[in-house]
Amino acid sequence: MTYFGFDTLRGKLVPLVKNKDWRIILCSMLENGVVSDYEIELVLPEIMDRLVDLMGNQFGSRFFNMFFQRCSRDQKTRVVIAPTRFRSTYLSICLNQYGVRAVQKMLEMVETPFQVSAIVVALIPDAFVLATDTNGQHVLHYSVKKIHGRHTTDLIAKLSSDCFEIATSQNGCCVLQTCLLNRGKIARELLIREILANAFCFARNPYGPLLQQIASNVVETFLRESGELPRTEIITELLLSPDCSTLLTDPYGNYVIQTALQVSKGHACNDSLLKIIEQNVRSTQSNLFGRNIIALVERMKQQEHHRSV
Repeated sequence: MTYFGFDTLRGKLVPLVKNKDWRIILCSMLENGVVSDYEIELVLPEIMDRLVDLMGNQFGSRFFNMFFQRCSRDQKTRVVIAPTRFRSTYLSICLNQYGVRAVQKMLEMVETPFQVSAIVVALIPDAFVLATDTNGQHVLHYSVKKIHGRHTTDLIAKLSSDCFEIATSQNGCCVLQTCLLNRGKIARELLIREILANAFCFARNPYGPLLQQIASNVVETFLRESGELPRTEIITELLLSPDCSTLLTDPYGNYVIQTALQVSKGHACNDSLLKIIEQNVRSTQSNLFGRNIIALVERMKQQEHHRSV
């Protein structure tokens, strides 16, 4: 086959790579190193101007992945920030089944913290739409799982602000579960507080119980492993919640209360927890889950009595 360069395809490259056969030829050229840096620079403006069209195409997205990998650090930065000129660009790409995979590949291949943050920051304004979309959810899962730092915390904070609405969607509920497993304590605390604040509403939501179960497990772990100050803050947050009494009889919330009782022994917040239980003793005793708390309180009293004898 007669060799031709990328420079001869200027203005025609994007339509060509959307064709399966041409995509194979052009990707082979990139992979075999026969495309010069000069040629990459020549066609880069066309690539940046047609990102939605290119990344949203089955074959075009595959070409884009290889092209992006071949770019220099500076060129990658220019490609990454190109969609941020218009807010809807990254959103349009991520709502497409091929586009969202291409964005995930970009996140895998970026080289600098700035490049990472540029993508994540661009996702934040449309976090609600992405979280509840079949395709869009995937880029949020990837961002929350693989990327750590301030911008991921900001992303989870945005999701937390629409916590209940997102959780009413099956896709959104899965995204929030991923957020709860994020290693960033600040981000998790934000989300946990929103879930606790909406605990009663979650109980009536078809996807809420699953989210509550995961959230309760995270809260229990947090209470056991955290220092005294953050532990006290979480327990105080529980006590101040208008729905605190409902946690006593909740299938998952009762475990949080039990853990809080165990880790707060000897502190003022423990007395406050016992007071809440005493004020709601009838409803707690008559409930299957509430009786677990009553049994724990009795065991703790017996242990205290044995120690004092």
